[in-house]
Amino acid sequence: MGPCFLWVFRHIGKNITQTVAIRQQHQLVKTGPYRWIRHPLYSFGIFYFLSFSVAAASWWMLLLAGFALIMLLVRLPKEEEKLIEAFGQDYIDYKGQTGAFFPRLFPSKPNES
Repeated sequence: MGPCFLWVFRHIGKNITQTVAIRQQHQLVKTGPYRWIRHPLYSFGIFYFLSFSVAAASWWMLLLAGFALIMLLVRLPKEEEKLIEAFGQDYIDYKGQTGAFFPRLFPSKPNES
């Protein structure tokens, strides 16, 4: 596991789930990579998938990376809907300040989203 993943797991702690479910004592994490990106685990995962496909010169791995990205794009709206239900305006403001997979170049101010 690379240092990027360790960084993500150190900050998300017990808030990580395998599904889009929100735990009873779930907290909105805004530290570490979450300061700039809402879903850094997805970002780093896709980056590693793409890196391996280039290093291995494998079209098959590139197709798998594309498939993984499509699956994440399908999952993302459901996950964010659950986070808005759990955290309300705080998550909406956070969403306006951060990018989903990459940092936002022009973050909005709170309550502008």
